[in-house]
Amino acid sequence: MGLFTNRVERNEIKAGDHIYSYRVAFVYAHHGIYVGGSKVVHFTRLANISQTHEDDMIALLPSNCPTFPDCGFRQPKSGVVLSCLDCFLRKDALYAFEYGVSPSVFLTKFRGGTCTTAASDPPETVVHRAMHLLQNGFGNYDVFQNNCEDFALYCKTGLLTVDSLGVGRSGQASTLVGAPLAALLSSPLKLLMPSPIGLATATAGMYCMSRYATDIGVRSDVVKVAVEDLVVNLGWPSSSIQTEGEEEAENEKSIEQIVSVLQNSMAVPPADLNRNTEWFTYPGVWTTYILILFFSWLLVLSIFGCTPGTAWTIVNLSHFLVTYHFFHWKKGTPFADDQGMYNALTWWEQIDNGKQLTRNRKFLTVVPVVLYLIASHTTDYENPMLFLNTVAVLVLVVAKFPNMHKVRIFGINGEQ
Repeated sequence: MGLFTNRVERNEIKAGDHIYSYRVAFVYAHHGIYVGGSKVVHFTRLANISQTHEDDMIALLPSNCPTFPDCGFRQPKSGVVLSCLDCFLRKDALYAFEYGVSPSVFLTKFRGGTCTTAASDPPETVVHRAMHLLQNGFGNYDVFQNNCEDFALYCKTGLLTVDSLGVGRSGQASTLVGAPLAALLSSPLKLLMPSPIGLATATAGMYCMSRYATDIGVRSDVVKVAVEDLVVNLGWPSSSIQTEGEEEAENEKSIEQIVSVLQNSMAVPPADLNRNTEWFTYPGVWTTYILILFFSWLLVLSIFGCTPGTAWTIVNLSHFLVTYHFFHWKKGTPFADDQGMYNALTWWEQIDNGKQLTRNRKFLTVVPVVLYLIASHTTDYENPMLFLNTVAVLVLVVAKFPNMHKVRIFGINGEQ
Protein backbone atom coordinates (compact mmCIF):
# COMPACT_ATOMS: atom_id res chain seq x y z
CA MET A 1 0.00 0.00 0.00
CA GLY A 2 1.24 3.44 -0.89
CA LEU A 3 0.68 6.89 0.52
CA PHE A 4 -2.03 7.83 -1.96
CA THR A 5 -3.67 4.46 -2.66
CA ASN A 6 -4.47 1.36 -0.62
CA ARG A 7 -4.79 -0.93 -3.62
CA VAL A 8 -3.43 -4.44 -3.08
CA GLU A 9 -3.26 -7.74 -4.90
CA ARG A 10 -5.19 -10.79 -3.77
CA ASN A 11 -2.07 -12.62 -2.66
CA GLU A 12 -1.22 -9.75 -0.29
CA ILE A 13 -4.29 -10.03 1.95
CA LYS A 14 -4.64 -12.42 4.86
CA ALA A 15 -7.37 -13.56 7.23
CA GLY A 16 -8.54 -10.73 9.48
CA ASP A 17 -7.86 -7.96 6.97
CA HIS A 18 -10.39 -5.19 6.41
CA ILE A 19 -10.86 -4.90 2.66
CA TYR A 20 -13.03 -2.77 0.42
CA SER A 21 -13.84 -2.15 -3.22
CA TYR A 22 -15.14 0.96 -4.95
CA ARG A 23 -18.49 0.91 -6.72
CA VAL A 24 -20.11 3.07 -9.40
CA ALA A 25 -16.99 4.85 -10.65
CA PHE A 26 -15.52 5.42 -7.16
CA VAL A 27 -18.67 7.07 -5.81
CA TYR A 28 -18.65 4.87 -2.70
CA ALA A 29 -16.89 1.79 -1.32
CA HIS A 30 -18.22 -1.50 0.01
CA HIS A 31 -16.34 -2.90 3.03
CA GLY A 32 -15.91 -6.35 4.52
CA ILE A 33 -13.66 -8.64 6.56
CA TYR A 34 -11.55 -11.22 4.75
CA VAL A 35 -11.74 -14.45 6.78
CA GLY A 36 -9.45 -16.59 4.63
CA GLY A 37 -10.17 -19.25 2.03
CA SER A 38 -11.25 -16.57 -0.48
CA LYS A 39 -14.24 -15.74 1.75
CA VAL A 40 -15.46 -12.32 2.90
CA VAL A 41 -17.98 -11.46 5.64
CA HIS A 42 -19.71 -8.14 5.02
CA PHE A 43 -22.83 -6.21 6.02
CA THR A 44 -25.61 -5.15 3.65
CA ARG A 45 -29.02 -3.56 3.71
CA LEU A 46 -32.09 -5.75 3.31
CA ALA A 47 -35.13 -4.22 1.65
CA ASN A 48 -37.63 -4.94 -1.07
CA ILE A 49 -35.87 -6.60 -4.00
CA SER A 50 -37.30 -4.02 -6.41
CA GLN A 51 -35.66 -1.22 -4.41
CA THR A 52 -32.54 -2.89 -3.05
CA HIS A 53 -29.01 -1.78 -3.73
CA GLU A 54 -26.77 -3.72 -6.09
CA ASP A 55 -24.55 -4.96 -3.24
CA ASP A 56 -27.60 -6.20 -1.35
CA MET A 57 -28.48 -8.60 -4.16
CA ILE A 58 -25.64 -10.82 -2.94
CA ALA A 59 -27.64 -11.45 0.21
CA LEU A 60 -31.12 -11.65 -1.32
CA LEU A 61 -30.60 -13.97 -4.26
CA PRO A 62 -29.79 -17.69 -4.07
CA SER A 63 -26.11 -18.43 -4.64
CA ASN A 64 -25.18 -19.20 -8.23
CA CYS A 65 -21.43 -19.02 -7.57
CA PRO A 66 -19.78 -21.93 -9.41
CA THR A 67 -16.78 -21.98 -7.07
CA PHE A 68 -18.31 -21.78 -3.57
CA PRO A 69 -21.77 -23.26 -3.01
CA ASP A 70 -22.10 -21.42 0.34
CA CYS A 71 -21.43 -18.02 -1.26
CA GLY A 72 -24.24 -15.68 -0.21
CA PHE A 73 -24.96 -17.53 3.04
CA ARG A 74 -26.75 -15.51 5.70
CA GLN A 75 -29.02 -16.21 8.62
CA PRO A 76 -32.73 -15.45 8.16
CA LYS A 77 -33.49 -11.73 8.59
CA SER A 78 -29.80 -10.86 8.87
CA GLY A 79 -27.79 -8.40 6.80
CA VAL A 80 -24.42 -10.05 7.53
CA VAL A 81 -23.39 -12.13 4.51
CA LEU A 82 -20.65 -14.62 3.67
CA SER A 83 -19.46 -14.19 0.07
CA CYS A 84 -16.56 -15.40 -2.00
CA LEU A 85 -13.93 -12.82 -2.88
CA ASP A 86 -14.93 -12.82 -6.56
CA CYS A 87 -18.57 -12.02 -5.81
CA PHE A 88 -17.58 -9.39 -3.25
CA LEU A 89 -15.29 -7.58 -5.70
CA ARG A 90 -17.45 -8.06 -8.82
CA LYS A 91 -14.36 -7.57 -11.03
CA ASP A 92 -13.48 -4.29 -9.28
CA ALA A 93 -10.08 -3.55 -7.74
CA LEU A 94 -9.19 -4.71 -4.23
CA TYR A 95 -8.15 -2.26 -1.49
CA ALA A 96 -6.99 -2.82 2.11
CA PHE A 97 -8.06 -0.54 4.97
CA GLU A 98 -5.17 0.73 7.12
CA TYR A 99 -5.12 0.77 10.94
CA GLY A 100 -2.88 2.52 13.44
CA VAL A 101 -1.78 5.26 11.03
CA SER A 102 -0.27 8.49 12.34
CA PRO A 103 -2.34 11.70 12.27
CA SER A 104 -0.15 13.08 9.47
CA VAL A 105 -0.77 10.03 7.29
CA PHE A 106 -4.47 10.10 8.15
CA LEU A 107 -4.77 13.69 6.93
CA THR A 108 -2.94 12.96 3.67
CA LYS A 109 -5.65 10.41 2.85
CA PHE A 110 -8.00 13.12 1.68
CA ARG A 111 -10.85 10.68 1.08
CA GLY A 112 -12.54 9.17 4.11
CA GLY A 113 -13.08 5.45 4.58
CA THR A 114 -9.51 4.36 3.82
CA CYS A 115 -7.70 4.38 7.18
CA THR A 116 -7.97 5.10 10.90
CA THR A 117 -5.64 6.02 13.74
CA ALA A 118 -7.20 3.26 15.87
CA ALA A 119 -5.18 0.08 16.35
CA SER A 120 -6.44 -3.26 15.08
CA ASP A 121 -6.97 -6.29 17.29
CA PRO A 122 -5.22 -9.60 16.46
CA PRO A 123 -6.44 -11.34 13.25
CA GLU A 124 -7.94 -14.30 15.12
CA THR A 125 -10.07 -11.93 17.22
CA VAL A 126 -11.21 -10.09 14.09
CA VAL A 127 -12.24 -13.30 12.33
CA HIS A 128 -14.03 -14.50 15.49
CA ARG A 129 -16.10 -11.32 15.63
CA ALA A 130 -16.98 -11.50 11.95
CA MET A 131 -18.07 -15.15 12.12
CA HIS A 132 -20.00 -14.56 15.34
CA LEU A 133 -21.91 -11.69 13.76
CA LEU A 134 -22.52 -13.81 10.67
CA GLN A 135 -24.50 -16.16 12.90
CA ASN A 136 -26.19 -13.48 15.03
CA GLY A 137 -26.55 -10.36 12.88
CA PHE A 138 -25.42 -6.75 13.27
CA GLY A 139 -28.73 -4.95 13.64
CA ASN A 140 -30.44 -2.78 11.07
CA TYR A 141 -28.43 -1.17 8.30
CA ASP A 142 -28.18 2.63 8.44
CA VAL A 143 -26.12 4.54 5.90
CA PHE A 144 -24.89 7.06 8.52
CA GLN A 145 -24.78 5.12 11.80
CA ASN A 146 -24.51 1.41 11.02
CA ASN A 147 -23.19 0.62 7.54
CA CYS A 148 -20.73 -1.86 6.02
CA GLU A 149 -17.71 0.19 7.10
CA ASP A 150 -19.04 0.41 10.68
CA PHE A 151 -19.34 -3.38 10.66
CA ALA A 152 -15.75 -3.87 9.48
CA LEU A 153 -14.42 -1.27 11.94
CA TYR A 154 -16.16 -3.00 14.83
CA CYS A 155 -14.78 -6.39 13.78
CA LYS A 156 -11.26 -4.95 13.65
CA THR A 157 -11.34 -2.89 16.86
CA GLY A 158 -14.35 -3.91 18.97
CA LEU A 159 -15.21 -0.21 19.37
CA LEU A 160 -18.73 1.23 19.34
CA THR A 161 -19.88 4.81 19.78
CA VAL A 162 -21.91 5.77 22.84
CA ASP A 163 -23.58 8.79 21.28
CA SER A 164 -26.57 7.86 19.13
CA LEU A 165 -26.60 11.26 17.38
CA GLY A 166 -24.54 12.26 14.35
CA VAL A 167 -22.45 9.89 12.27
CA GLY A 168 -21.17 6.51 13.38
CA ARG A 169 -17.59 5.30 13.01
CA SER A 170 -17.64 5.27 9.21
CA GLY A 171 -15.08 7.45 7.44
CA GLN A 172 -17.28 7.59 4.36
CA ALA A 173 -20.20 8.95 6.39
CA SER A 174 -17.99 11.58 8.02
CA THR A 175 -16.76 12.62 4.58
CA LEU A 176 -20.31 12.91 3.29
CA VAL A 177 -21.21 15.18 6.21
CA GLY A 178 -17.85 16.91 6.62
CA ALA A 179 -17.37 18.17 3.06
CA PRO A 180 -20.52 20.34 2.84
CA LEU A 181 -20.09 21.37 6.49
CA ALA A 182 -16.56 22.61 5.79
CA ALA A 183 -17.79 24.56 2.78
CA LEU A 184 -20.55 26.11 4.89
CA LEU A 185 -18.28 27.09 7.78
CA SER A 186 -15.64 28.54 5.47
CA SER A 187 -18.11 30.67 3.49
CA PRO A 188 -17.74 33.71 5.86
CA LEU A 189 -14.02 33.71 5.07
CA LYS A 190 -14.81 34.99 1.57
CA LEU A 191 -15.14 38.42 3.17
CA LEU A 192 -11.68 38.15 4.72
CA MET A 193 -9.74 36.08 2.18
CA PRO A 194 -10.18 37.47 -1.32
CA SER A 195 -7.71 34.94 -2.70
CA PRO A 196 -9.40 31.74 -4.01
CA ILE A 197 -6.31 29.77 -3.00
CA GLY A 198 -6.56 30.96 0.60
CA LEU A 199 -10.26 30.15 0.76
CA ALA A 200 -9.69 26.70 -0.74
CA THR A 201 -6.92 26.04 1.78
CA ALA A 202 -9.15 27.09 4.69
CA THR A 203 -11.99 24.89 3.44
CA ALA A 204 -9.66 21.91 3.03
CA GLY A 205 -8.30 22.49 6.53
CA MET A 206 -11.78 22.51 8.07
CA TYR A 207 -12.69 19.37 6.13
CA CYS A 208 -9.58 17.55 7.38
CA MET A 209 -10.23 18.69 10.95
CA SER A 210 -13.81 17.39 10.83
CA ARG A 211 -12.62 14.03 9.47
CA TYR A 212 -9.94 13.70 12.12
CA ALA A 213 -12.33 14.67 14.93
CA THR A 214 -14.77 11.88 13.97
CA ASP A 215 -12.13 9.15 13.62
CA ILE A 216 -12.65 6.32 16.13
CA GLY A 217 -9.00 6.47 17.13
CA VAL A 218 -9.51 10.04 18.37
CA ARG A 219 -13.10 10.15 19.62
CA SER A 220 -13.69 9.93 23.36
CA ASP A 221 -17.26 8.60 23.03
CA VAL A 222 -16.24 5.06 22.02
CA VAL A 223 -16.05 2.00 24.24
CA LYS A 224 -14.86 -1.55 23.63
CA VAL A 225 -17.63 -4.15 23.66
CA ALA A 226 -17.15 -7.91 23.43
CA VAL A 227 -19.00 -9.42 20.48
CA GLU A 228 -20.80 -11.89 22.75
CA ASP A 229 -22.06 -9.04 24.94
CA LEU A 230 -23.02 -7.07 21.85
CA VAL A 231 -25.36 -9.75 20.58
CA VAL A 232 -26.77 -10.99 23.90
CA ASN A 233 -27.22 -7.69 25.75
CA LEU A 234 -28.31 -5.52 22.88
CA GLY A 235 -30.71 -8.10 21.55
CA TRP A 236 -30.20 -6.75 18.06
CA PRO A 237 -33.03 -7.75 15.76
CA SER A 238 -31.76 -8.91 12.41
CA SER A 239 -32.80 -6.88 9.40
CA SER A 240 -35.71 -8.14 7.37
CA ILE A 241 -37.94 -7.02 4.53
CA GLN A 242 -40.14 -4.53 6.39
CA THR A 243 -42.34 -1.57 5.80
CA GLU A 244 -40.70 1.82 6.16
CA GLY A 245 -42.50 2.56 9.45
CA GLU A 246 -41.58 -0.78 11.01
CA GLU A 247 -37.94 -0.42 9.99
CA GLU A 248 -37.74 3.12 11.42
CA ALA A 249 -39.28 1.98 14.72
CA GLU A 250 -36.84 -0.92 15.02
CA ASN A 251 -33.92 1.37 14.19
CA GLU A 252 -34.89 3.76 17.00
CA LYS A 253 -35.34 0.89 19.43
CA SER A 254 -31.96 -0.63 18.50
CA ILE A 255 -30.18 2.70 18.93
CA GLU A 256 -31.76 3.21 22.37
CA GLN A 257 -30.65 -0.29 23.41
CA ILE A 258 -27.12 0.31 22.12
CA VAL A 259 -26.76 3.60 23.99
CA SER A 260 -28.15 2.11 27.21
CA VAL A 261 -25.83 -0.91 27.20
CA LEU A 262 -22.75 1.06 26.19
CA GLN A 263 -23.32 3.69 28.87
CA ASN A 264 -23.75 0.96 31.48
CA SER A 265 -20.55 -0.72 30.31
CA MET A 266 -18.46 2.44 30.72
CA ALA A 267 -16.20 2.63 33.75
CA VAL A 268 -17.54 4.46 36.79
CA PRO A 269 -15.46 7.61 37.43
CA PRO A 270 -13.22 7.21 40.49
CA ALA A 271 -14.07 9.13 43.64
CA ASP A 272 -10.81 11.11 43.39
CA LEU A 273 -11.38 12.20 39.78
CA ASN A 274 -9.56 15.47 39.15
CA ARG A 275 -12.33 18.00 38.57
CA ASN A 276 -9.79 20.49 37.25
CA THR A 277 -9.15 18.57 34.04
CA GLU A 278 -12.10 16.21 33.55
CA TRP A 279 -13.72 18.70 31.17
CA PHE A 280 -10.99 17.90 28.65
CA THR A 281 -12.43 14.40 28.23
CA TYR A 282 -15.79 15.69 27.01
CA PRO A 283 -16.70 15.13 23.33
CA GLY A 284 -16.30 18.21 21.16
CA VAL A 285 -13.91 20.09 23.46
CA TRP A 286 -11.25 20.39 20.72
CA THR A 287 -13.78 21.82 18.28
CA THR A 288 -15.03 24.25 20.93
CA TYR A 289 -11.46 25.37 21.64
CA ILE A 290 -10.82 26.11 17.96
CA LEU A 291 -14.15 27.90 17.53
CA ILE A 292 -13.37 30.13 20.53
CA LEU A 293 -10.11 31.18 18.86
CA PHE A 294 -11.83 31.78 15.52
CA PHE A 295 -14.64 33.87 16.97
CA SER A 296 -12.13 35.77 19.11
CA TRP A 297 -10.39 36.74 15.87
CA LEU A 298 -13.69 37.91 14.37
CA LEU A 299 -14.40 39.90 17.53
CA VAL A 300 -11.00 41.63 17.39
CA LEU A 301 -11.57 42.46 13.72
CA SER A 302 -14.97 43.99 14.40
CA ILE A 303 -13.91 45.99 17.48
CA PHE A 304 -10.54 47.37 16.38
CA GLY A 305 -11.04 47.42 12.60
CA CYS A 306 -7.46 46.22 12.11
CA THR A 307 -5.98 44.04 9.39
CA PRO A 308 -6.50 40.25 9.57
CA GLY A 309 -2.80 39.74 10.35
CA THR A 310 -2.86 42.18 13.26
CA ALA A 311 -6.02 40.54 14.57
CA TRP A 312 -4.37 37.10 14.45
CA THR A 313 -1.35 38.50 16.30
CA ILE A 314 -3.60 39.93 19.02
CA VAL A 315 -5.39 36.57 19.33
CA ASN A 316 -2.07 34.71 19.40
CA LEU A 317 -0.59 36.93 22.12
CA SER A 318 -3.81 36.86 24.15
CA HIS A 319 -3.91 33.07 23.85
CA PHE A 320 -0.28 32.98 25.02
CA LEU A 321 -0.91 35.14 28.10
CA VAL A 322 -4.12 33.38 29.15
CA THR A 323 -2.95 29.79 28.60
CA TYR A 324 0.49 30.36 30.10
CA HIS A 325 -1.05 31.80 33.27
CA PHE A 326 -3.68 29.10 33.73
CA PHE A 327 -1.82 26.08 32.33
CA HIS A 328 1.79 26.72 33.38
CA TRP A 329 1.82 29.25 36.23
CA LYS A 330 -1.25 28.91 38.44
CA LYS A 331 -1.16 25.80 40.63
CA GLY A 332 -4.04 23.84 42.07
CA THR A 333 -7.38 24.92 40.67
CA PRO A 334 -6.85 27.74 38.14
CA PHE A 335 -9.31 29.92 40.07
CA ALA A 336 -8.71 28.80 43.69
CA ASP A 337 -6.13 26.73 45.60
CA ASP A 338 -8.46 24.17 47.13
CA GLN A 339 -7.60 20.85 45.51
CA GLY A 340 -5.41 19.32 48.20
CA MET A 341 -3.04 16.90 46.44
CA TYR A 342 -3.10 19.06 43.29
CA ASN A 343 -2.08 22.31 44.99
CA ALA A 344 1.59 21.82 44.03
CA LEU A 345 0.85 21.05 40.37
CA THR A 346 0.04 23.37 37.51
CA TRP A 347 -2.99 22.69 35.34
CA TRP A 348 -0.75 21.36 32.56
CA GLU A 349 0.89 18.92 35.00
CA GLN A 350 -2.53 17.66 36.08
CA ILE A 351 -3.85 16.93 32.56
CA ASP A 352 -4.24 13.19 31.88
CA ASN A 353 -2.85 12.47 35.36
CA GLY A 354 0.61 13.59 34.28
CA LYS A 355 0.92 11.19 31.35
CA GLN A 356 3.05 12.60 28.55
CA LEU A 357 2.42 12.70 24.78
CA THR A 358 -1.31 12.04 25.11
CA ARG A 359 -3.74 13.29 22.46
CA ASN A 360 -4.84 16.21 24.63
CA ARG A 361 -1.25 17.31 25.21
CA LYS A 362 -0.40 17.02 21.52
CA PHE A 363 -3.45 19.08 20.60
CA LEU A 364 -2.60 21.82 23.09
CA THR A 365 0.99 21.87 21.80
CA VAL A 366 -0.03 22.10 18.14
CA VAL A 367 -2.51 24.97 18.68
CA PRO A 368 0.09 27.68 19.54
CA VAL A 369 2.29 26.52 16.65
CA VAL A 370 -0.61 26.84 14.20
CA LEU A 371 -1.54 30.25 15.63
CA TYR A 372 2.08 31.36 15.23
CA LEU A 373 2.18 30.26 11.58
CA ILE A 374 -1.12 32.00 10.79
CA ALA A 375 -0.20 35.21 12.59
CA SER A 376 3.29 35.36 11.08
CA HIS A 377 2.15 34.60 7.55
CA THR A 378 -0.71 37.10 7.58
CA THR A 379 1.65 39.86 8.81
CA ASP A 380 4.21 39.02 6.08
CA TYR A 381 6.81 38.03 8.71
CA GLU A 382 7.43 41.69 9.56
CA ASN A 383 8.75 43.01 12.88
CA PRO A 384 7.74 43.69 15.57
CA MET A 385 4.85 41.24 14.97
CA LEU A 386 7.21 38.39 14.03
CA PHE A 387 9.33 38.90 17.15
CA LEU A 388 6.32 38.94 19.49
CA ASN A 389 4.73 35.89 17.85
CA THR A 390 8.03 33.98 17.97
CA VAL A 391 8.59 34.69 21.67
CA ALA A 392 5.03 33.61 22.48
CA VAL A 393 5.25 30.28 20.65
CA LEU A 394 8.71 29.44 22.01
CA VAL A 395 7.71 30.04 25.63
CA LEU A 396 4.48 28.06 25.31
CA VAL A 397 5.96 25.10 23.43
CA VAL A 398 9.04 24.80 25.66
CA ALA A 399 6.80 24.85 28.74
CA LYS A 400 4.92 21.86 27.31
CA PHE A 401 8.00 19.66 26.69
CA PRO A 402 7.83 16.31 28.56
CA ASN A 403 11.23 16.96 30.16
CA MET A 404 9.86 20.20 31.63
CA HIS A 405 7.29 18.27 33.70
CA LYS A 406 7.37 19.61 37.28
CA VAL A 407 10.52 21.61 36.48
CA ARG A 408 10.78 25.07 38.06
CA ILE A 409 13.53 26.98 36.23
CA PHE A 410 15.74 28.86 38.73
CA GLY A 411 13.16 27.96 41.36
CA ILE A 412 10.64 30.36 39.86
CA ASN A 413 7.09 29.38 40.83
CA GLY A 414 8.54 26.65 43.04
CA GLU A 415 7.23 25.33 46.32
CA GLN A 416 6.24 28.07 48.72
